[in-house]
Amino acid sequence: MTEPGLEPPPGVKSNFDNPVKTVYTASIATQVLCISIVGVIVAVRVYTRTHILCSFGLDDWLLVFGFLFAVGYSAIALTMNHYGGGLNQWDVPKEKLEPFGITVYSTMVIYGPCAFCIKASILVFLTRVFAPIRRAVMLIYLIIGFLFAYYLPVLGLKAAICRPVAKFWDDNLPGQCFDQRALILADSVVSVVSDVIIFAAPLPLTCNLQMKKMKRVKVAAVFSAGGLACICSAIRLIDIVQNGLSPNQTLVFMRVNLWGIAEVYIGLITACMPLLPAFYKHHFGTELPTGYSHHHYSNNERSIEMLSSRHNRKRNTTMAHKSPDSESDENVLIVDMISSNNGREGGRRGSMQPSSNQNSSRDRSLSPVHLAVSPKDDAQIMKTVEIQQTYQ
Repeated sequence: MTEPGLEPPPGVKSNFDNPVKTVYTASIATQVLCISIVGVIVAVRVYTRTHILCSFGLDDWLLVFGFLFAVGYSAIALTMNHYGGGLNQWDVPKEKLEPFGITVYSTMVIYGPCAFCIKASILVFLTRVFAPIRRAVMLIYLIIGFLFAYYLPVLGLKAAICRPVAKFWDDNLPGQCFDQRALILADSVVSVVSDVIIFAAPLPLTCNLQMKKMKRVKVAAVFSAGGLACICSAIRLIDIVQNGLSPNQTLVFMRVNLWGIAEVYIGLITACMPLLPAFYKHHFGTELPTGYSHHHYSNNERSIEMLSSRHNRKRNTTMAHKSPDSESDENVLIVDMISSNNGREGGRRGSMQPSSNQNSSRDRSLSPVHLAVSPKDDAQIMKTVEIQQTYQ
């Protein structure tokens, strides 16, 4: 006779042949959909970076590693399903509990590197977008440093959660273990806090963009799509607090695991969204309605700018460093902020009057300014101006 992994509640009988599979089925559907749909989105981003923008950077490498970790996370979840994950533990044969425990250990270890790579990718991308705002960039790097300083030692603690490690899934072995619930709870708290920071960080920075109100809202929405990840991580935390001590671990842990998987895949989608308009415009010739459009500069503002002192030209050029291809979204945002700054400076300097001398006069006219942007990340925005002089 098959022994259940847990004694069923009073009035309930174990059902090994036809158990309730609500969470079990949801897990399988989630893994299949996430790997296929998000896999396509990540491939589009990689293609856009390598073939359209020709600027594959650190944030892209972090995203690729994050996706590989996420696929591993999903593969472990599917293995967990095979050993009773998503079923009530009294409907799972006792001999499956040990391999189920091995999958639990594996998900605990892989979650940290997966979450860190995805969040670091988004944050590194933000440092390029808002490069002119130095204090914001410094703050973002501090956040990345904090996440690294947390996830690295916690990864070591999880990997050696028991001495010997096999005691984690075989409680009959002699040895000691750290508090598994405390580590998962700490992970959840850090995930919620970091997700909220990543969700909220672009909102005040977007206010500096010289765009119409609706366009600013759309840009903020693109960067802040990670708000869904905040919801998933918050629900995960609540579930751990409320049900972490439940003996029905095959059901409870799979439910917690599903929220973690949803969090990392939503993070991947969020990291890819700013690159999708460049892909769409390149292949279809139009822009997606995301608020990412090239800014048209005022001729008067640029004429004043070119007649300013060498010091001001050098300072404004410095603000435009590290701008990628003109179709890149971070370039558009940086150019918008530069335009806003130049407009304010031009207003303070006022207009320039041409000089006259007795019987001769000289008129100077400047043609519209054209911006040329190098496709390399470390290039600068260069201004080309045609000057015409007429003597009488």
